Amino acid sequence: KFFDRFKALQGTWIGTSTKGWKEETTIRTIAQGSVVQFTSFDAHPNETMLTLVHMDSDRLLITHYCVAKNQPRLQLTSLEDEGKTGIFTFLDGTNLPSREKGHMDKVVYRFRDEDRFTSQWTWYQNGQERWMEEIVNERKR
Repeated sequence: KFFDRFKALQGTWIGTSTKGWKEETTIRTIAQGSVVQFTSFDAHPNETMLTLVHMDSDRLLITHYCVAKNQPRLQLTSLEDEGKTGIFTFLDGTNLPSREKGHMDKVVYRFRDEDRFTSQWTWYQNGQERWMEEIVNERKR
């Protein structure tokens, strides 16, 4: 059911970070409804990132194609707030010779309503995790 929340996001979104920057994200469902694709632009100046969400049997996975030039995979590990909040934690990744190399390590998605959701990402490097920021996303009209 949590995957269905991602599918309902199809459209264009404006994200505002608690650090002050803005991005535009296009979300669409591809591959016969089996993958939700987030294409975000300008979270890092003039850069595009891609995040894919999909089921793998009974687990929900995210692969994030990052400007850090690596691709961490995160797995849904818990649901809170009556299924409106999902926490994804690091599973593995590519271009990560070890877990100690800097990468996105955790993300919390909170679905507020059909026109608003937030994501909060953590960065992990050299044995330390730190929250990056929260991004408030609102559907573009």
